[in-house]
Amino acid sequence: MKKVRLLLFVLVLMLAILVLIFQNSISVEGELAVIYQQEEYKLSSDDISALAEHPIHTERGSTHQAYKLTEILDYLEIATKEIEQISVSSIDGMRLTVKRNEMKDLYLELDDRSSTFRLIIPPDTFAQRWLKNVHKIEMQ
Repeated sequence: MKKVRLLLFVLVLMLAILVLIFQNSISVEGELAVIYQQEEYKLSSDDISALAEHPIHTERGSTHQAYKLTEILDYLEIATKEIEQISVSSIDGMRLTVKRNEMKDLYLELDDRSSTFRLIIPPDTFAQRWLKNVHKIEMQ
C-alpha cells in the first residue's frame, strides 16, 4: 500500500511540474505570436491597439470593435498574396485553419478585461469557428 501511495505522489508531482512548465510557455495576456516562413513576430495588445479598430456586424446580429487580420499582417509587412492558409491557435488547444479566400473575413477583438484576443468571423451565423484566447497565428 505504501508503494502505491508513493507512486501516486510521484505522478501527481510530475503532473504539477508539467502544468507549470506548460503555463510558462504560453503567454495568456495581451501577446500574440505571428509565424510566417519560420520567423516569429510577437505583438503586444498595445501594438495592435495602435491599428485602426473597425466596427463589424455579424450574421447573428451582434456588433463588435475589432482589428482586421489583413491589416495586422500589413503592419508586420507580411505579403498576404503569398499566404495559402492560416492556422489560428488558442491557449486551450483549439485550432482553426482557413484558406486564403476567407482571410478578408478574419478579425481579432481585444478583450479589455483579460487582455486576450478573440477571433471573430462575421459571416459565421452560429459563431462555431470563433476562438477565444488566441495566442498564435501561423501562415503557410
